[in-house]
Amino acid sequence: MRQVAALSVRLAAAVGVTEESALVVRRAALLHDVGKICLPESILLKPGRLNEQGFAAVKRHTIHGAILWMSKGLPQSPKVWFEVRTMLPRS
Repeated sequence: MRQVAALSVRLAAAVGVTEESALVVRRAALLHDVGKICLPESILLKPGRLNEQGFAAVKRHTIHGAILWMSKGLPQSPKVWFEVRTMLPRS
């Protein structure tokens, strides 16, 4: 996880974000896979390639992570909140 965070900060710096934004990027990178706890083990531990359905589930892990984060009352980025809201299924 720390390698992902370090790379993310370097990329953020390379595109010219502020130091404050780079810190947000670092924190997000450290937590980027937390939503995978919502995936079934059959997908997480599957050897080989995932089928289309499994791959679609894995792509949603970031949405699950954001929902978990927000459900705990943790600080939110308005931009992240907007992006998550636009990805959620409509009921």
